[in-house]
Amino acid sequence: MGYHPSNLGRVSLAKQSGWGTKQTSFAASTYAECEITTPTLSREALMTEAYRGSYYAHRVSAGSKDGATASIRMPLHGWSATTPSGDPTSSDQSVDSILFEYVLGGTDFTEAVQGKTVQSYSAPTVTASGAPTSCAADAVLVQTGAGGTAYAVGWVKTASSADLTMTSNLSAVGLPDGALFGSISHYLSSGQPSVPLSMEFIGADASSRIILFDGLVTSVTLTMDAKAQPMLEAQLTFADWEFMGSGGSPGLYTYSLPQLPASTGTTGALVRSDGTAVDVASMSVEFTAEYKAVLNHSSSEGVSRYVVTSRNVNMSMEVLVGTVGATEIKAPGDEYAYLQADLNTGTPGAAFSMLIPVGQINEQSTLGDSEGIVSVSHSISPGYYSADTGTGDGSTNAIDTPCRVAFL
Repeated sequence: MGYHPSNLGRVSLAKQSGWGTKQTSFAASTYAECEITTPTLSREALMTEAYRGSYYAHRVSAGSKDGATASIRMPLHGWSATTPSGDPTSSDQSVDSILFEYVLGGTDFTEAVQGKTVQSYSAPTVTASGAPTSCAADAVLVQTGAGGTAYAVGWVKTASSADLTMTSNLSAVGLPDGALFGSISHYLSSGQPSVPLSMEFIGADASSRIILFDGLVTSVTLTMDAKAQPMLEAQLTFADWEFMGSGGSPGLYTYSLPQLPASTGTTGALVRSDGTAVDVASMSVEFTAEYKAVLNHSSSEGVSRYVVTSRNVNMSMEVLVGTVGATEIKAPGDEYAYLQADLNTGTPGAAFSMLIPVGQINEQSTLGDSEGIVSVSHSISPGYYSADTGTGDGSTNAIDTPCRVAFL
């Protein structure tokens, strides 16, 4: 009898064409470079506690498969293995990007940013060599060092022709004739997912292949601790799953997209509030989405789709302090303005940024000890924001949205 090694196989994640139609073709870009995991298959057990002649088991029937779950944990990845030659499009989405799209609800792709250069910089406005087609409320990577040695992330507050005014000053001065790079931005939205997700689990045996489908992302936890590699952990739920019976044993394959390196100043990691650096020792952000099943007799498992009923973002941030006072130890309702965390900004195609324009303190901040240094821990959630130029609707564009992430 042969046995199945648990550490050989592959996990993939891709969008479906519609509800009820599982994805069966998974390109290399859909492979998830994640830790070893197995899905939790679900099926209702239907049983009636009827009269019996003795104490044997009641009859049990198999019910709906709705409610299967899966979790993946992996390093955060960039969207391009090489220096981008153009703005990203939907075909450039990584597994990481898809997870953020579904948990946050909104996605933007900059247009005609790539190919422009810095004509001038007058903080916080970058004047480009031409007007981008689309980048309002999105992130832009701006060259700040000669020879492509350094870049800075700016989140566009106002886009007026070629003038891109950022939410705060860049971390360094934009270099004249320096390159500009666009982004895939995801934002907290009330929008509903148009199509669900399929997740493929392939084992070492040729017959070992399971596809979970009609799925959505229920949570993403992003850990961005100083000196550590940024990690992403996601939870997904599915309305259906199927044993495929063939297509297992993936053979040799590789992962094409770059992992983000350790979060250090050398790689361009930086946390700022309103343009001022914050000494953050550890940072973890939990993005959650709540769904309700739409029940339908004609659907294969009695569920035709899921509907988003709520989304939430909560950040835990530990800050090292030199003074203990009202400025450092914040009260409920206090705010951080334009709280921005940037990672690996020196590498176009593999940079990441997160912006919370109004970071509201949820509860009394607490004192702690971080390896012998006094620290303060904050619980922060995005508050109401309306300072961007343009018309935001909370659903179809990033303007005035309270939380955003970007792959640059």
